Amino acid sequence: MNSRLVRLNVVSGVIGQFITIILNFLIRSIFIRYLGSENVGLNGLYSNVLGVLSVAELGIGSAIVAHMYKPIADGDSKRIKLLMNIYRKVYKIIAWFLLVMGFILLPFISEVTKTYNGYYNVHVIFLMYVLNSFISFYIGYKQSIVIANEKSYVINKVTMMLFLPIALCQIISLVVCQSFYLYMTLILINTLSLNIIIARYAKKTFSKQYFEKKEITKSDVTSILDYVKPMVMYRISGVVNSSTDSLIIAQFISVLVTGLYTNYMMIVTAAQTLIRTGFSMITASIGRMINVADKEAVYKSFTNIINIGFIISFIAVVNFMGFVNGFVHVWAGPDSVLPTSTVLLLAINLYLTINSMPLVVYREATGCFVIRRYIPLIGAFINIGLSLALVVEFKIEGVLAATAVARILTYFWSDPNAVIVHFFNRKILWYFVKYFVNAVCVFTLGYIYMYAMVDVSGVSELLLKTLILIVVQLAMLALLNRPLVVKMVENWRK
Repeated sequence: MNSRLVRLNVVSGVIGQFITIILNFLIRSIFIRYLGSENVGLNGLYSNVLGVLSVAELGIGSAIVAHMYKPIADGDSKRIKLLMNIYRKVYKIIAWFLLVMGFILLPFISEVTKTYNGYYNVHVIFLMYVLNSFISFYIGYKQSIVIANEKSYVINKVTMMLFLPIALCQIISLVVCQSFYLYMTLILINTLSLNIIIARYAKKTFSKQYFEKKEITKSDVTSILDYVKPMVMYRISGVVNSSTDSLIIAQFISVLVTGLYTNYMMIVTAAQTLIRTGFSMITASIGRMINVADKEAVYKSFTNIINIGFIISFIAVVNFMGFVNGFVHVWAGPDSVLPTSTVLLLAINLYLTINSMPLVVYREATGCFVIRRYIPLIGAFINIGLSLALVVEFKIEGVLAATAVARILTYFWSDPNAVIVHFFNRKILWYFVKYFVNAVCVFTLGYIYMYAMVDVSGVSELLLKTLILIVVQLAMLALLNRPLVVKMVENWRK
């Protein structure tokens, strides 16, 4: 594993995501103030509709990138060229599929947004979201070769260089023009510019023969079909877990409540994205390591990353439980605060998601997603079925509980079993013991923090209590994980 590239990718990715998160919070705050919660709800709803449609990607991108690690390590340009041609053809088909599906769904948008009372044309806004997805798929496939070559830092750099001026323009457009249309136009410009620049960089940096058009035979496609089939299941399940909750809430409760829910989900998604970025930046390096290093070294890196995941989940979930309601109270107003029970369920889902991230890295890098390929699909059915059964009586809490139950009955035990038992041939008990102990500590401390922050009413009090709670938990983590913390510091200095 190239430690210099790993550090460069992780640092650039995490810093970039952190800046993006801060700016997105600022933009969303201005969006709420000038366009209102109704349009925030519409924004969240359409994002999730396109998330559901993007299931058409079928996980092909992850499967092909996973296939690239070995030929890149071996210098097999023929194989890389084949994979890039399959990627290009499939992504262009998906892009046109999304565009056509967008127009097919257009007449039904009024029904989905029947509780929307704003003055924007819901059909025009929806088409702008569809066009944004079309652009991403149609010209975005060349990013794969950049990622597989451990050069994600280039994508991170270009993303930041474009996003900063676009974000400034979005803020100005919301304050001065108060226009949803102009806001979406700027997003389209950003997406188009990013994909064009990365495509040109990939073509200039890597062998031109990677991008030469080649006739794809049936046997070529069959060669990666075994990887794609299970990734389809993971893709469907991932979309169901992340995108259908807002749709169900909008349909069975209201678009306004969806707006309140998406305020919290923006915080949750920000935390997940920041953490996932750090883990995803090492996937290509792990993929290469598996092809060149012995299994013992790979297992050692795996246990270290699992332990890092537990530490990160401790910090993220405890702080989320402690400050999220106080933050929303100050940020969006007292009417936007959701009940404690909702916060607890959001925290449970956040904990489950973060601790699955290290396993996802190894699941994809090792190809373990071919094991128990139908588990994700079962999870998706459980999630939708329980959500529909519980939403009428238990509202948001019922939908969130359904998501948590679906994860526990599927990913919670299946992923660690596939990686630890099937790939590494090791015992799994240590993992679940650490998982349970960490969960007890997280939710006990989080529950205490949650009630310590109940009476927070001002910015200064929020900042003071947050600072105190962060110092306390960092001290506790340092004491409980002293050997790992010392090792991490030493490795980073080296």
